[in-house]
Amino acid sequence: MFHLGLRLASLLHAPTSPSLLPTWLACSLSRSVRSRCEKGGEMSEGKVHMKHPQEVEKKMEAMKKAGASSVQVITDFDYTMSKFFFEGKKGSSSHGAIEACNLLGDEYHQKVIEVKDKYYPLEISSELTQEEKFPLMVEWWDTAHFLLKQHGFEQSMIAKAVERAHLSLRDGVQEMFHVTADHGVPVLIFSAGIHDLIEEVLKQKADTSANVHILSNKMVFSDSGKLEGFEHDNIHVLNKNFKGAVDSGALPAAFAAASKGRHNVVLFGDSLGDLRMCEGLHMENCLSVGFLNPNQEGNLEKYLEGYDIVLTGRDDFHYCLDILKAILEQGS
Repeated sequence: MFHLGLRLASLLHAPTSPSLLPTWLACSLSRSVRSRCEKGGEMSEGKVHMKHPQEVEKKMEAMKKAGASSVQVITDFDYTMSKFFFEGKKGSSSHGAIEACNLLGDEYHQKVIEVKDKYYPLEISSELTQEEKFPLMVEWWDTAHFLLKQHGFEQSMIAKAVERAHLSLRDGVQEMFHVTADHGVPVLIFSAGIHDLIEEVLKQKADTSANVHILSNKMVFSDSGKLEGFEHDNIHVLNKNFKGAVDSGALPAAFAAASKGRHNVVLFGDSLGDLRMCEGLHMENCLSVGFLNPNQEGNLEKYLEGYDIVLTGRDDFHYCLDILKAILEQGS
């Protein structure tokens, strides 16, 4: 196991029932926590939950032993890399950046509010099964994308929509980009949002390298810049899986090449559907970390059945970053 000492474990928030934080994990995270504290950084309030901490330990040890060359990262974007709540209100998703941009007229914006009010409660419902939710999510994405085309969305609106959006990356995401780039680890942002908006968010709000790739709903524009549709079948919250992306031809070729032979996956998400992102991928280990965002507390047990680690009450990406550092950095 990792022999990392016991200092500063008290700085970490202990997880709740049903398990205690493994000593090795608290220790492996302590160095980066100490660095942030010395710089005046703050840890956001929150808790770490694990149902099977020994299994988490086993996976992380195997990944660390295999080395950075064996690792790839697959992460959701909306409310995983981006903040769920900040500056007093809920953050925007990539779809929401368009829906609230006031560039398409009152009729469009009123209609998308009605559509979201209908479908979002169904997406996060703890009463519906994933099978029951699936056709509802298909309806939601089909309707949202039809409305964009119907109301004349243009390519020139993307940058302004992002500028106006109440959307911010979680603290720690930028450092995650740097750490993975430094270790040559490919990162796939696998999102049911809109590729073009995510790309623009990263352009305006982050500094990324060639190791970062996006798999999402990519817009197709006419020569005059009018939205004509999307490149592939819609990716929604419940059909995000690696096999489907390969079969449809949507998987970026550059990521396919960069991730070849990397059989250890670190997965970050915020929905149960995100757990399927690595489905169909040949792998030896998949360590999954899930954000249980506000208004979904009733789903904690379901999240613990799926995710190795569940984070509650956190608005930053630091814990995820620290896990990556513990795996990738030799001597950590």
